[in-house]
Amino acid sequence: MSFRFLRFDSVSRLSRLDCLCADPLLSSADGAVSRLWSPLLVLLLTVGCAGEVSTPTPDETEALARAAFPQSEVRVNEVTRTTDRMVAPAEFNGVEVELRFRLVGRSWELESVEQGDVELTPDELRAVGETMQVMQAISGALASYRDATGDYPLLDDQVGLRELVPDHYAADASLNDRWDVPLRYRRQGSDYTLTSAGPDGLPSTQDDIVLVNSRFENGQ
Repeated sequence: MSFRFLRFDSVSRLSRLDCLCADPLLSSADGAVSRLWSPLLVLLLTVGCAGEVSTPTPDETEALARAAFPQSEVRVNEVTRTTDRMVAPAEFNGVEVELRFRLVGRSWELESVEQGDVELTPDELRAVGETMQVMQAISGALASYRDATGDYPLLDDQVGLRELVPDHYAADASLNDRWDVPLRYRRQGSDYTLTSAGPDGLPSTQDDIVLVNSRFENGQ
């Protein structure tokens, strides 16, 4: 899976679309809607009432996704709903994905993001982003090591990565992914590969996070 659509940003709570029901107090004595309550009426028309939560528009669906990933660029063209589930094909930071939502109480919540055969929850995606940050930091340390010694560490995995400490990588910095699994390191000639098994913890699957010479590539 390509995780290029991830950006490393702060995490906020998912926004909620709450349903309001019509209230006689929204109208003035002569039947005209008061200026004071007109914004509330707009919200009422947008969200729905009478006990039914309406289907968000594409713009509202984009807002829900950005609430989970504030720095992301999201473009939604259409929304398909089946009772308490909603699917929105979207462009997420330049990558085609499907955003999947579920209705919890009276709120739509982002349930997962699907790309190809991989479907991840928002928490899993955040963990992927944090792992990619660790891998980028290690990549910088590997470049520093090569500049100082003329080559990358020869030994595999954690043995090779520990050669970076402390001159090129802080002793208290992690060499594990977000799931506390040691990152795999391989030197291949003048290249290197740094790999996390990803959310499922299994090597050589679609959700692997693979970095080759400082560039992220698709999982195997």
